[in-house]
Amino acid sequence: ADDLSGVLAGYVNASSDLERIGDHFENLLELSMLKKDRSVPFTSQADVEFWDMYDTVEEAIMNAIGALATDDIQQANKIIFELEDAIDAKEKTYRRNHIERITLQECDPERGVIFADVLSNLERVGDHTHNIALIARDVIQGTAP
Repeated sequence: ADDLSGVLAGYVNASSDLERIGDHFENLLELSMLKKDRSVPFTSQADVEFWDMYDTVEEAIMNAIGALATDDIQQANKIIFELEDAIDAKEKTYRRNHIERITLQECDPERGVIFADVLSNLERVGDHTHNIALIARDVIQGTAP
């Protein structure tokens, strides 16, 4: 009974993380609409950086859901030992690049705020996929609290 209780608690926590991921994607949608409405496209470098980070975040989400759905420890470990660190590193690098673009006046402040918010939301999604991966690993290994 304690094992089942731990597993259920894990799934409840994972569902909370999935809900938060949805909230961050809602924020990203709002930022996208703001960007479009104000006709403030990203610089070409920022656009490349966004899609690179987005692709890594999407891979993390797919692995998190896969780990939960199929009890696949390899998908959980890919997030724990690779993807979450990659997302954090990209966020740090792209934020530094972004500040440099603003300093060199290659990017105006309005675009700058939107891009910074996009990076923050993507990084937070990475954090939530990491939480899900840890939960999935514990459930799979039978070590859920």
